[in-house]
Amino acid sequence: FEGEWSRVIVKKLADAFRGLGFAVNIVVPERMDISLADRCRRANAAMKDGKYHVYLSIHTNAAPDKSCTCGWCDSASGLEVYAHDNAGESSRIIAHHIYEAGVAMGLKGNRAGSDYKTANYAVLRETKMPAVLTESAFHTNRREVDWLLSESGQETVVNYHVAGVCKAFGVPYSIVKA
Repeated sequence: FEGEWSRVIVKKLADAFRGLGFAVNIVVPERMDISLADRCRRANAAMKDGKYHVYLSIHTNAAPDKSCTCGWCDSASGLEVYAHDNAGESSRIIAHHIYEAGVAMGLKGNRAGSDYKTANYAVLRETKMPAVLTESAFHTNRREVDWLLSESGQETVVNYHVAGVCKAFGVPYSIVKA
């Protein structure tokens, strides 16, 4: 689920960012997944030409409920946004604005804290540009899966990412249909 969904969202994000004049490089354009090291290498190689200034890693979250045998965990919900433990100011500002935009659009749920979180994820640690990883909702929560698959849910996910990045870079942005 996550891989297919993420590819749909990444394409919609790319279209939205291009429409605002941002240069976009999709690091994993192929359907087959690639290693985290290869993702970082591709991102860093693209950054060398000076056009790409932020790495967004788009995900859904999972929260297994060991007490439930059906595979669903409806108790976990919402958004999580991450920057690296030792992130520079740019990553922290972008993560903060993406988090704020997601919360403003109703995605706080019960897993989000008061702001973005930090982690030592490879894509945050190994990319040579500001990097943010988002977990937009839980693919182990039936209600959130329905929302993630809906056009409205996908538009919201695109809009909170774009709104946060635009605010971080001082680019005017109005919510648009994805």
